[in-house]
Amino acid sequence: MKQNRLFTKGAFIALFLSFFSLTSLYGQTLTIITTVCSPANEVRLTGPFWGWNPTGGPIAVSNGDGTWTFSLNPVPAADMEYLLIVDGVQENLIQAMVNGGTCAPITNYSSYANRRWLLTDSLTITNTYGQCGNCGGSTLTQMDLPVTFEGTTIEYGVIGFEGAEASTIEVDPTNATNTVVKVVKSASAQPWAGTTITAPSALGLANSIPFSASNQKMTLKVWSPDAGIPVRLKVEDHGDPTHSVETESFTTLAGQWETLTFDFSNQATGTALINLAYMYDKPTVFFNYGVNGATAGEKTYYFDDLKMFTQVALGLEITVDVCSTTANEVRMTGPFWGWDPTAGPVAVNNNDGTWTFNLDPIPTVDMEYLIIVDGVQENLISDMQNGGTCAPITDFSGYANRKWIVGSGNVFISYNRCVPCSYPDIVITTEVCSPATTIKLTGPIWQWNPNFGPTAVSNGDGTYTFTISPAPKDTLEYLLVKDGVLENLIQEMVNGAGCAPITDYSTYANRRWIIGQGAVSNTYGKCAPCSIGVSELTDNDLIIYPNPANSKVTVSSEYKIEKIEVYSILGDLIVTNSVQMNETEISLDKLNTGVYMFNIYVNDVVKVVRIIKN
Repeated sequence: MKQNRLFTKGAFIALFLSFFSLTSLYGQTLTIITTVCSPANEVRLTGPFWGWNPTGGPIAVSNGDGTWTFSLNPVPAADMEYLLIVDGVQENLIQAMVNGGTCAPITNYSSYANRRWLLTDSLTITNTYGQCGNCGGSTLTQMDLPVTFEGTTIEYGVIGFEGAEASTIEVDPTNATNTVVKVVKSASAQPWAGTTITAPSALGLANSIPFSASNQKMTLKVWSPDAGIPVRLKVEDHGDPTHSVETESFTTLAGQWETLTFDFSNQATGTALINLAYMYDKPTVFFNYGVNGATAGEKTYYFDDLKMFTQVALGLEITVDVCSTTANEVRMTGPFWGWDPTAGPVAVNNNDGTWTFNLDPIPTVDMEYLIIVDGVQENLISDMQNGGTCAPITDFSGYANRKWIVGSGNVFISYNRCVPCSYPDIVITTEVCSPATTIKLTGPIWQWNPNFGPTAVSNGDGTYTFTISPAPKDTLEYLLVKDGVLENLIQEMVNGAGCAPITDYSTYANRRWIIGQGAVSNTYGKCAPCSIGVSELTDNDLIIYPNPANSKVTVSSEYKIEKIEVYSILGDLIVTNSVQMNETEISLDKLNTGVYMFNIYVNDVVKVVRIIKN
């Protein structure tokens, strides 16, 4: 029996539109202009039209300015699903879509994210390889160690190959609050199928992996269905794949997470030795390396948390804050290494602006040393001239070297300075011995104008407090101003006081705050508190010897010595001795080499004496 096909009105319209579209696009060209954010040799298309064959799609023409143009003529006769391939690497837009992108709408947000051109779209479109925005336009930062796949502001990415293409960033099936990488090694996978930890730009990590002479290990959490399989970790220079090193570890658990340690000083058989002069910034993970999919069958693996190995400190730790996160290498030099700037140990980057040396075994004699950052040796002479104590082996003009003393323990220092990289506000509390209305500071910062400097806050008890925030980044020279009258400390210094060390003893005598000194207490117009007079003692009334001294100082007076205070050159109180006799000895054994101020209280006055410890 003959059947009649009936066309509905809707079907007729759809057929008409399809015919109209095809005829209207016939002879025209679909132009796709692709921006590639790094140098490239070849840019291709792939997709269902070409069976997802990475070498079957059309090749773009380079425009010589980082853009490449595809010209598809005739225009596709149906909507086109596609992805870009640069130098054999297919872009991965999953994370871009998870982060709110719209350029790859054919996605399940976990295992695929494909671009799409519709018949109704423009015949000229633009895109950027590997991302939904422009080059440099992404708010995401390049990933770096430790790689945890957790940060929402970091551009995490993975690229699988040779049978591990199904490598995706997904929720941990054992912990819904954790994000991990899932790797499906297919039944047709090559023995070397693997997963590279890199965003689509293939740049790898933001910084070089901080291998050093003392630490060439990394750790990786893995989940495997089988125990006893080899897991290979390879790291290479993203710009030069011939610079690489590979090593292996073996799983010990089946169906459970475990942390494997990879020692790159023990390279895999037949692969290159580690070279600390190379930059390694692009890691790749290979599960069941050397076994193909046909032998093992399809297997699913997971990995997470790629980190540097945390060493157990066995020796002397010297941690250096380089006051910057951009250093590439931190070394040590000194007599132990003939002052050779390239012979000393290399520190491990803690990735927080600090670097740590671990000297094992611990030195058995005192160690003189300096720090070198990216080939530049620190110079601490100026710091020592300004009252610092961090480089006690110094002549204050030609050299200033650090010193570690046996038994003094671990050290935390700042490169090229005696004070921390940052330091708190200055708090100066000033005692005024007679009624005052306004107390100000003046000095070079304020052009010595008595009205320009900060004003102190009255505490209601005859003291006033200045808070200077932020603290100056250099030594602060200053004087106090009471009701418009500048203090004069020249006679105080002539009498042996030490509160105004910037002086010629005749025309000026200025106070000084040294970076890192912290809080300061002083008295307007004098070096001692209001209740204590300025010393009029003669050298015969008060004798201090020897000066300079090595291990002790003897203080002798015609009058009873009430108290002796020992201050560092920075103004920190170190020792207080109640004496109540005419002669006493002060031990210097626990003091570093340097300059100290002795405040000696005798007969209701204070004598300030500068003592040098050899």
